[in-house]
Amino acid sequence: MKRFPSSQAGLTLVEMLVALVVFSLLVGSIGGILFSAMRAERSTATLQNVVGEASFITEYMSRALRMAQKNTDGSACLGANENYELTGVGMGTGIRFLDKDGRCRYISWNEGAGRIQEEVDGGAASFLTSDNLSVESFGVKLLGESQEDYLQPRVTFTLTLRGQGSPEEERVEVSLQTSVSQRNIDVRK
Repeated sequence: MKRFPSSQAGLTLVEMLVALVVFSLLVGSIGGILFSAMRAERSTATLQNVVGEASFITEYMSRALRMAQKNTDGSACLGANENYELTGVGMGTGIRFLDKDGRCRYISWNEGAGRIQEEVDGGAASFLTSDNLSVESFGVKLLGESQEDYLQPRVTFTLTLRGQGSPEEERVEVSLQTSVSQRNIDVRK
């Protein structure tokens, strides 16, 4: 009967430990790469949601403010011959105006709910932003609101939105500022 040489007896304990360490390092680095990719994907999805909502609210408010009408009859919504009225202290946290259909609109920041809301003709407030994000700040500033300044009315609003990502580091924040001038020429009557 033939015996095999001892060189084919198998792996030593040291060789097994080295192979185990190399395999563990390889699996750990691949796992770290996958974890980072998943976190980046969640952050990107949150950013897409926040940017999408910021785009919607900016376009919605811009369109409504651009089409605002001058209050020529002195209704209860605004003072006579006014285009817009700020609410809040300092830089306003809301704006009141007559829309293209002559309805009194009021867009404001509900700080307690962290959302932008709108009231039409004194009706119930409806939220313009979803509960998937938080409005961190909202401010409105007017230029040319008086008939005596000979300027076309211009509204500038700033908005900071924060996504509601689950880990704190994945919460995305978007700040924007937009200026809108009234479409109708503001002439004295």
